[in-house]
Amino acid sequence: MFAVLCGLAVVLFVQLPTRLDLHGQRRNWRPTLLVLGLFTCLVGVLAVAPLRAFFNLQVLDAFDYLIIGGATVLWAALVQTIWQFHLFERLLQLEWKRETESPSE
Repeated sequence: MFAVLCGLAVVLFVQLPTRLDLHGQRRNWRPTLLVLGLFTCLVGVLAVAPLRAFFNLQVLDAFDYLIIGGATVLWAALVQTIWQFHLFERLLQLEWKRETESPSE
């Protein structure tokens, strides 16, 4: 379940719905709607016993779901920090294009 939630978070990181692109237009909301739809399907599969049995899943305690959710939030914060501060690029001494630079015309 943790891997599924992290995978859904990666989809959001790849295409953030709230940032503006270079032309000042908002990006589309389709990836966010995709993540919400897939999360709804996951909850639906966990809620329906025959589907749960088909995918060989077990119902966990509420505390276990809280631990998984908290671990996912921590993982997402860590990934966001790594991407925001370009830690991999710095560690591997790679060059990266800074986002604050204005394109030359």
